[in-house]
This record gives sequence, C-alpha cells and structure tokens, in this order.
Amino acid sequence: MSSAPIIFKLNNYRKHTKNKRNQTETNGFNLPPRVLGGFSVTSERIYKDDAHLMKFLLVPDADSFPLNLSKVNIAYNGRDQHAEYLDNMLYFIRDHRDAMVSGSAVRAVRADIVTQENVLTTLLCTLYRKSNWRILGSRYRDTLYLCLARPQSNEAAAEQLARERRNCMETKLKHLIYSDTPHLPPNARSPSGEFYGVFSRNIGELAVVYASSMGGHRVQPFDAPDTWSGTFVECKVIQPPRFKPRPVDALSWWFECYLKDVNDIYIARPKNSGLVHKLHKCTLATLMRDNVKNWSCEKCIDCMHFLLLQMRKVMELDNPNAVYQFDYIARPGVLTFSLIAERNEQTFISDWYRQMLDKPQGNISQNASA
Repeated sequence: MSSAPIIFKLNNYRKHTKNKRNQTETNGFNLPPRVLGGFSVTSERIYKDDAHLMKFLLVPDADSFPLNLSKVNIAYNGRDQHAEYLDNMLYFIRDHRDAMVSGSAVRAVRADIVTQENVLTTLLCTLYRKSNWRILGSRYRDTLYLCLARPQSNEAAAEQLARERRNCMETKLKHLIYSDTPHLPPNARSPSGEFYGVFSRNIGELAVVYASSMGGHRVQPFDAPDTWSGTFVECKVIQPPRFKPRPVDALSWWFECYLKDVNDIYIARPKNSGLVHKLHKCTLATLMRDNVKNWSCEKCIDCMHFLLLQMRKVMELDNPNAVYQFDYIARPGVLTFSLIAERNEQTFISDWYRQMLDKPQGNISQNASA
C-alpha cells in the first residue's frame, strides 16, 4: 500500500522562506475581521440562533478577593477533546442565508473557506507548536469546508493532565467573573454554554468565514454586530510557579484573541487550593513584546496562508460526500493527505444543508438537523 502524499515539509518551507519578506501586510490579515453575527450553543451542544448565552465581564472589586475556584462545582466539559465538525456553522448559514448565500441558478456560500477559529489557530501555530493535528475538509460548490477531527494528541500524559486541569480552572474562573446580565453579579447556577461570533476576513486571495467562542462582553448588552469591536475580553489561567504563559501558550492566546478582535486578557494564578488573590490584565501587545525572541506573528500568518493554499490545491473533487483528511505529524514536520471519495462516516456536510442551497428562502425547516 502506497504512503499518503506529502504536501508540506516544515524544514523545506523554512529554508524557502528564510530570507523572504513577510507578506502579512499585503495578504490582508493585519486588518480587523468583519462581524457577520453570532449564535449560542447550550451545555448540551444545541445550537440556538440568538445571543442568550452571551456573557458580560464583571471584574470583582478588591473586597471580593480571594476568589475560590474550588467552590465552583462546574466541571470542564472537555469540548476540545471531541470533534464537533461544522454543524453550528451550517445552521448559521441556513438561518442567515440572505446574507451568506448568493447565486440563482447555482446557489453557493459567499466565501472561499468556511471553518472555525480552532482550525485557523492550529494552522497559525504550526511553525512553533510541536503538536500533531488532523483537519477534515470537503469541497462543495467551490467552497472549502474545514474542521478539526478529534485531536490526535502526542502529548505526554502529565502534560495532557496539566492542560485539562488548566482548562477546567478557566471554565470555573469564567463563572466567577462573567455574568448573564450586564452590571449584575455572576450566578454560578446560571445556564452554562457559549456564545459564538461569526467573522469574515481575507487571508491573501482567500475569503474566509469562521466561528469563534467569545469571552465576556465588557460593557454593553448585545445590540448589533457592528458594536462588537474591542468590547470582548478573554480570561486565562497560569498555574504557579509560572508568572507568564509559556511562549507556545502565549502564541496560541495571541491568535485566538486576534482572530476575534479581542485585545485584553484577564489572567489568574490560582493556588493549589483554588484561591485566586488577584487578576492581572494583559494585552496582545504585551504578549508580543514578551515573546519577540520566541515567535513571529507575521511568519505564522504567512505559513497558515501557504498551508491553506496547499490544501485548496489538492482538494479538486467538488463533492459534499467526499472527505479529505489532512494529517500533520510534528516530528518530522510533514503534512499528508488522503481522500475518501464516497459518502463515509466522516462526511459532515449534511443532506438538509445541500437541500437548503437548492431551495429559495423559507422552504427549509428551521428545525432541520444533521
């Protein structure tokens, strides 16, 4: 059996681009994303076309410290350990197809790529993060649909446990500083779930639409998408004895925030007991300044652009049943691909979505499901 074709070698890419001028300013990625809308996803991972799960930042006053994460009885849901494919983005396109779909004879999405923030962050960090990943892709009506498969972790057991603990503590921290209602204290018993923003931006010649889980809204309640810019924050946890995030974590934070136009991060350093005595505010500029010798945002962006072009080049079959599988092996740094041309267990573009593109507005049930 022949081995899977290799479409990217990290060492060759580094040699080829060593003295090449970064193209970040010309590929359009330095501009803020355009907000297209948003949706909620409940703790049961059910999509809702509304903003009822948007959270609002309420920084505790000095008298409220220390915060006690151990008293928050909400476990981390492990969402990033399972593939979610693109169901929620397909629902969003369905519910906003006047804005998202064009054409009369052949209706198609107004984008070259439909994906999620975690796919873009994964590609952006490939230059520096020594982690394996798998991306699934389908081409349908000349649009690429890309999503992460279930993570193929190459982490040591201790490192994976530490990451899961940190994610759990971040979830608990959010319940202490994010409220369901502006200016009112958080309620630990409030419904869990997430609010997602949907964004559009150009990456070189590619028009990319993607969804991203949002943090806390800084001041005003949700009104209209054009009021979002600069109004959301994120919160993160650093486990002592560290005072700053590891360079690779800082890189991931930077892109995660940059992709959704977030500038401020509130950082907690909980004790082993779960007590948090202070929140430190960090900006994207600070992350970049602290890691100027560790990584280059511009190089990461150029690498992501190159990877997307390579993936698009080999995704020649325009068929919603077909699934391309892209596997990146961090050591030795190669990206391979394979194709299942027929309908299979990984096919993720649902039948109702294909029907929706074929019918005029109003003819598709809002309760359609995969």
